[in-house]
Parts: sequence; structure tokens; C-alpha cells
Amino acid sequence: MAAGRGNFPIAGTWVINVLVSTSIGAMVAVLIIGLAKLNKFDKDRSFFPTLTIVIASYYPLFGVLESRFIWHEWMFFVLFTLITLYWYSRYTLAIGVLLIGHGLYDFAMHILSVGNHIPQWWPMFCGALDITLGSWVLWYCTNKVKSVG
Repeated sequence: MAAGRGNFPIAGTWVINVLVSTSIGAMVAVLIIGLAKLNKFDKDRSFFPTLTIVIASYYPLFGVLESRFIWHEWMFFVLFTLITLYWYSRYTLAIGVLLIGHGLYDFAMHILSVGNHIPQWWPMFCGALDITLGSWVLWYCTNKVKSVG
């Protein structure tokens, strides 16, 4: 097996790297959730879309760091931002769905080995972070609605 983006020379090493990247991504998400609750950021509706937009901005950033302008990354970022802003004003629960969708996009980027400008560990890290945060946003929004009504 050749070493390349997404593939490690030894299969066991690949599994370990995927598990480590995914675990750290989930742990960082739990840390973000804890800090958001501790500082009451979760009480402000703008926290959720801001988080979503910042997370989506990393793919274009990686392209810029590699001195490349990657059209599909910028188009995805702009589209994702517009969708986030549209749904934020209408249905906050959709932000959780968007975060989970971005996590699935991350996993697809890893599986398809698309984008040499992205660090090898990033898609699994960010995918776990996105899905964990998205699940929390869905849980938070549905429990908030239940407690109000």
C-alpha cells in the first residue's frame, strides 16, 4: 500500500490515526460545549450559526495557506454560510443538521482523499467535532422547546 493522502504505509497505523483524530475531534467538541455552557454562550442564538460558519471557513483557509485558490472550497463555504444564515433566522434546529452535514462532508473528503491542501488528520478530526456539536445543537434545541412548551 503506497503512502499518500488518506493512506498510511501500514494498515494498523492508518486505523490508529483515524481513531486518534476522531477521538480528539470529539473531545474538543465536548470542551467547546462545556465552555459554551459555562459562559452561557448557548443562551445567545447567534452562537450556533457563528460556530457553524467558523468551522466551515477552515477548508478555504487551508487552501490559502497552501497558496492556492480552490474554487470548490470557496463555493462550498459561501453556500454553507448563506444556508446557515437563512435557516438561522427561521429554524435554529437546522443549524444542528447543517453541522452534522458538514461532518459527513468531512468524512467524504477523507474517504475520497480529495484536497491535498488539507492536513491528513483534519477531515476525521473535524468530522467528529462537527457531528458531536451538531448532535448537541439538536439536543439543546429540542430540549429547550420541550421545557418552554
